[in-house]
Amino acid sequence: MKTQRGFTILELMLTLAIAAVVLAIGAPGLRTFIQNTRTATEMNDLITAINIARSEAAARSMSVSVVPLSANDWSDGWQVITDRDEDGVIDAVDVVVDVFGNGMTRSSTDFGSYITFRSTGEVLTPVLDDDFVITPDECTTQNPLRVIEIKRSGLIDMHTSACP
Repeated sequence: MKTQRGFTILELMLTLAIAAVVLAIGAPGLRTFIQNTRTATEMNDLITAINIARSEAAARSMSVSVVPLSANDWSDGWQVITDRDEDGVIDAVDVVVDVFGNGMTRSSTDFGSYITFRSTGEVLTPVLDDDFVITPDECTTQNPLRVIEIKRSGLIDMHTSACP
């Protein structure tokens, strides 16, 4: 007599029930993790651009700016440019050093239209009293606001803040 191999319907249903319970418990945590990672990545991209601008200003012995890709709108991304006349606009003599654009939601409390670093590493842009605030899609205690403050010396202070 030939033996049959495989699962009974009862074993299959029990396995599916256990899998459904595990997914139901794990899915909300995974969603929070993904949102938190997106917000942290966005913050790190901006900090990277700021650090590149500061180091390029020192290396090139000239002013370098971080400017939004769209006029005064940081939500489309930003670019690092040499900025000989320190106006935050790409002129014929300016060079694009790097571009950061991932289309994620950013918000700012009047952060300004650009950030310029002198060759000494100091920030030239006068709008430093306001912080750059990155707001996640769903602001929660597990995924709070990210705040980036650029000191006059060019150093960056970053922290989280409670949701409004």
